Amino acid sequence: MSVRGLKAVLTILAEKSEVTSEQFENNEVAESLFLLPQEEFYKDIDIDRLKTGIDKLVILKKELLNHPEYKYVQLIYKVLLLVFSNTTQKERQYDLEDLLDHFHDALREKLLKSTDSVPIMSKLAYHKLIRKCLPLIKLELVQKLLKKYLAAKVQYSSGLKIAIGELYECVCFTRILREECYVIAKKKLGTSDFDLKKIDLLDMDERGGSLGSYAKLKIFVEHAGKPTVLQFFAKFVLEQGEVLRMMSEGGFKKEVFMYTVFVPLLKDMGLENLVDFLPVCYLVRPDEMILLDDLSYKGYSSLDVSNSFHHDHLLKSITPLAKLHATSLVFEKKLSDFLETTTTIDEYYKEYLEEIFYMTGNGFESLVQCFVKYFLEKFPDIPKKLTAEVIKEKIDVQINKWFNAVKNSEYPKVLCHGDTWCNNIMFQHDGREKTDKCYFVDYQLTRYCPPAFEILGFIYCTTDKKTRSKYKEYVLESYYNELETHLKEHEVKIENIYPFDTFMKSCESIKLFSIFHALVYLHYILIPKDILEKMKRDKKLMEKLMSDDRRKLLEVCWDHMPFRMRLKELIEEICEICEDM
Repeated sequence: MSVRGLKAVLTILAEKSEVTSEQFENNEVAESLFLLPQEEFYKDIDIDRLKTGIDKLVILKKELLNHPEYKYVQLIYKVLLLVFSNTTQKERQYDLEDLLDHFHDALREKLLKSTDSVPIMSKLAYHKLIRKCLPLIKLELVQKLLKKYLAAKVQYSSGLKIAIGELYECVCFTRILREECYVIAKKKLGTSDFDLKKIDLLDMDERGGSLGSYAKLKIFVEHAGKPTVLQFFAKFVLEQGEVLRMMSEGGFKKEVFMYTVFVPLLKDMGLENLVDFLPVCYLVRPDEMILLDDLSYKGYSSLDVSNSFHHDHLLKSITPLAKLHATSLVFEKKLSDFLETTTTIDEYYKEYLEEIFYMTGNGFESLVQCFVKYFLEKFPDIPKKLTAEVIKEKIDVQINKWFNAVKNSEYPKVLCHGDTWCNNIMFQHDGREKTDKCYFVDYQLTRYCPPAFEILGFIYCTTDKKTRSKYKEYVLESYYNELETHLKEHEVKIENIYPFDTFMKSCESIKLFSIFHALVYLHYILIPKDILEKMKRDKKLMEKLMSDDRRKLLEVCWDHMPFRMRLKELIEEICEICEDM
């Protein structure tokens, strides 16, 4: 059937979309399916794995009978079965997305005209149900083709082999579907003219980070007469651990906002040259997954957390940071001019910029107090002008101002990345080991705060004291100049928003809190790999070392020089600031 003909049938189905009492058939998979010639039908297929996957799909089918949106499940199932039964794999590659969108539009139009109070299913909910139903459709398609094959073997052999192959893909890769890979490959290649040969999704254990689980997706295609491998980086919401899952979901919402709302808005406003600080996004399933360009395939990598950034890395990093910060300032200026009233980004997108890291009761204040006390006991000569007790008293006073300084500062605010440690900064190096370009990744802790907190937090999290002493002022000035350049490109005068003196004053006022921030980060990210692996394997050890009193953690990691010295240097700078107050 032609696409035009299928659209006509789908339009008719949308007109008669009343809920009926019929239910899914729950027929058992014919045993004859597994008696087919193995060399012809099951080459490169693990039959036991396929059987296990089919058993799970049968259970899923029964669960869908109790789905709260069962009336829509039933309708979507019917539509998908119609499309799959009347199209080839190649036709679905070209037209499935268009056909399913056509049906949703027709159904929505029908319900809008209806006098019944039937809720209209959102596009997001619609695609979620499609994703749930697709593996079941592929199972049913195999069963239908099997019956036809057993009756007339030669005629249906090719179709059955393809259907079994697609079903096996669903069993092997439950987190990504072939139909999603069609969309991804089309966006990557800029065309539908390719043959999808194979999919591979490999979980990643080595990447640092605690607000998501990660995987590498490879899509093997033939394009322009050549075999090509398309490579992507997938991020999934955490499934385990109540607290981490809540943070993961909150952070995921922020990152989805960046890729699906804010960046597209900036492009629509003509600000494309400001949004090359983050990797290209190819697919988003809100509350589930984000799929991005695999930067490592292009030669990008993050630096070893144990090492301080060099001068070159610092300067390359401030360009994307300045662009990110410029986006919100330009956005606010353009919107304010259009509306003829002063407008800020958090007035419209507050829920995506809410603070989820620096929350009252998260224990960060006590962590800093613990570290200061421990290091002053170990190194009583750190304070030069004041006693350790006076230093601790001053810190107690400043800690109470910490969170407020981030959220309610008197200084102008910008959209900030919020998580600028080394694993979230990926550099590309040329053949001479010089830094060519970098991207910032992981936008799960975005916040609306003074840029000084971000740039100083970045500096303190990525450098040692010697590097800071030599380059900090220069990096701050270079950042300011970069910000000025990007604002000027869009006819925004920085002196009207952030005069240089005001910016430097904000840096001075926020410096202590930025060091607190670095202490919270570095005490965890500098844990030696062998100890961290033991902690991940041993929950009791993790609980013991990550308790409210982190002295045990400090003791375990004390012999690791980068851990001890980087934290000691931060404590030294905290004491220096307190002594000058």
